[in-house]
Amino acid sequence: FELFEELKSRGLEPNVITYNVMIAACDKGKQWDKALELFEELLAKTNAEPDIITYSALLSACANGGGPWEKALSLFDELEGRGLQPNSITYCAMISNCANSGQWEKAESIFRDDMQKKSGLPPDVITYTATIHACGKCGQTERALELFDEMQRDHGLTPNIITYSSAITACEKGGDADKAWALFEEL
Repeated sequence: FELFEELKSRGLEPNVITYNVMIAACDKGKQWDKALELFEELLAKTNAEPDIITYSALLSACANGGGPWEKALSLFDELEGRGLQPNSITYCAMISNCANSGQWEKAESIFRDDMQKKSGLPPDVITYTATIHACGKCGQTERALELFDEMQRDHGLTPNIITYSSAITACEKGGDADKAWALFEEL
């Protein structure tokens, strides 16, 4: 943060790209509270307008740093209120926020209702994987496995190693060692 503060002390005004980089750094450092502080500064002290990258990084920082999911939800609503179109990165960050708070039904609602129906974005391996992970993390093994099958059957998507890991972890959490082993054998 030294360089960022030096930039401001020299009278240079950071732009949205500078703030996006700083918020992304907070995400990597699991500092969701600092990310929110930078976001508030962006809104209050600059002429820069947050973009979808700003919001995606901020939502990711909340998810990865253990921030309150209710705050993430309000930020998600705010970005839509600004007329910004969420992308798959934004949706994955929101799904992760829900997973971290035990809100698997909300995660699936974001995946189906917001992303697919409202935004018209087709599901991909990454968004399916995030949703499978959310269900598994919340103890919804059967739902996670249904999504795993659905992505292949209904959308012709091929699971990647992360998808398999999420499905296997869901089985482990649900106590289904046989299914976990069968998935492992598919790799």
